[in-house]
Amino acid sequence: MNKNIERFETFTDLQGITHKSALYPNKWTQVTLEKKQKVSLTNHGSPVYIFRFSFEKETYQLGSFSGQYIAIQAKINNKIIKRYYSPISTPSDHGYVEILVKVNLERIGMSNYLQKMNIGDTIQMMGPIDGFVYKPGNFKQIVLLSAGVGLSPMIQLTRSIMKNPNDETQIVFLHGNISENELVLFDEIKSYENNRPQQFKSVFTLEKSHENWDGEIGFISKEIIAKNIDFELNPQFVMCGPKGFTNAMVKILKIQMKFPKEQVFSYW
Repeated sequence: MNKNIERFETFTDLQGITHKSALYPNKWTQVTLEKKQKVSLTNHGSPVYIFRFSFEKETYQLGSFSGQYIAIQAKINNKIIKRYYSPISTPSDHGYVEILVKVNLERIGMSNYLQKMNIGDTIQMMGPIDGFVYKPGNFKQIVLLSAGVGLSPMIQLTRSIMKNPNDETQIVFLHGNISENELVLFDEIKSYENNRPQQFKSVFTLEKSHENWDGEIGFISKEIIAKNIDFELNPQFVMCGPKGFTNAMVKILKIQMKFPKEQVFSYW
């Protein structure tokens, strides 16, 4: 494990309470399943859940910067399985961490294992492992591109920026999915745009849509990106989703739109 990875070790809130890190990048920590909520169902029948895990103490916090991901480990069919997840809760949330998971019901693996856990069951967690490190003031505009449940790090980044009254970073949230019923946390995302349109813009595009859909149709394209960003702000791009999606976005941004590699971050 990388012992030198940058992390968000402690912070003191407005009440003077110090919040120490619950997780560490070089050792496993036991966390407890506090809540699980099904939030959507894909066209292929795979449910999408939000899982909330509580830390040992209510004052403990995640210990990661927004954009970094964590690892979860469990013994499944006599094998130690490890998977990586981007939290959707923010670094300043304390006492718990939340992750968004699409459950594959036809395959014995981590997602299925999580779905079958009972409230009060425990699992091993470690982090931060790696990922994008967001710090307020580093960018004038950040463009979040995602597909499917790849929006997890985008939710965390959005929440972190929007809950900080001193962070004026502009957000462009571009998300693609198959159909409207597969959209996750859609109302929350739209609420940011409705409440603070000067700072937050969202664009959703679907492969399949009905006549009442007022968003984009098809895939996230060069044209969609170009008409929604501000080139003068030197935007930072962050992308997450299936490998085919991130490859396509990297090609558009680096090759077609000529953005330097320093402005393009992909989780793949």
